Amino acid sequence: MEEKILNICSRLFDKLTILKGYLILAKEHKKIDYSLILINEINEIDSLIREIVDTVKNND
Repeated sequence: MEEKILNICSRLFDKLTILKGYLILAKEHKKIDYSLILINEINEIDSLIREIVDTVKNND
């Protein structure tokens, strides 16, 4: 079960990285007004996932 959770978290990190990249590009081209808010929210999601991973690893 723990390995599955870690795998899911890893995949979520990949998706968040892709989203961040596209939002940064959109911000540079001024096509998204809310990009800073979205990037901050994604960073919070990233932090939460890291907390899950740390919790799972510490329970081993």
